[in-house]
Amino acid sequence: VGLGQIAPGVAAFQGAREAAVDVYATIEREPPINAMDDQGQKLQSVAGKMELKDVVFAYPSRPNNIVCNGYNLSISVGETMALVGPSGSGKSTFMSLALRFYDPQSGSVELDGVDIRSLNVKWYREQFGYVKQEPLLFAGTIR
Repeated sequence: VGLGQIAPGVAAFQGAREAAVDVYATIEREPPINAMDDQGQKLQSVAGKMELKDVVFAYPSRPNNIVCNGYNLSISVGETMALVGPSGSGKSTFMSLALRFYDPQSGSVELDGVDIRSLNVKWYREQFGYVKQEPLLFAGTIR
């Protein structure tokens, strides 16, 4: 077998090796908010007051595009609230912040006066019932 016949295989192998390095880097990446981490406070009781105080937020994929700038909102215990508005008005962003899928760049999101960044993420998310705007459909029967 001549060197000319081996060269394309070596190039393909090198490309595959570089791709594998990228795949493993992605697999081993630590998320900024780890829902499996045991750290954080678990409140003894939850009344349910939710507040956003002076929240500034931009999605990590577009850090220069501020989508919330000094946002304030208070939801009292037992209050029913509807988030309505056109596409892109911030409804899903509010829920992403409230459920701690993202942290604000500044300001705070609080549950009963406690900054949710200090709470255990898994415990905190278990306190919510949430129906996303995109339906999840699957074939079959649920029994």
